[in-house]
Amino acid sequence: NGDTKNDVFQPYECPAFVQSMEFTVFNRWGAKVFSTTDVNINWNGKTNAGKDLAAGQYYYEARVRFESAKRESEQTILKGWVQLIR
Repeated sequence: NGDTKNDVFQPYECPAFVQSMEFTVFNRWGAKVFSTTDVNINWNGKTNAGKDLAAGQYYYEARVRFESAKRESEQTILKGWVQLIR
């Protein structure tokens, strides 16, 4: 709502050992409405095209690869819900 409090969805602190990340947001019908590979996410409640999304509940999925001593690190999948309030 522009009051500078919770206006952007992002992790508290981005770990230094994140190798790559894919963050995707879906609406309640399962349609992808936003995606980014930015480890800071910085989702402001808009689509990738810059259109404001309606207030409601959205599902997110983050596929993260952390740096590892292994040649090919395993992917960690974090999922959850976020409530968008306008």
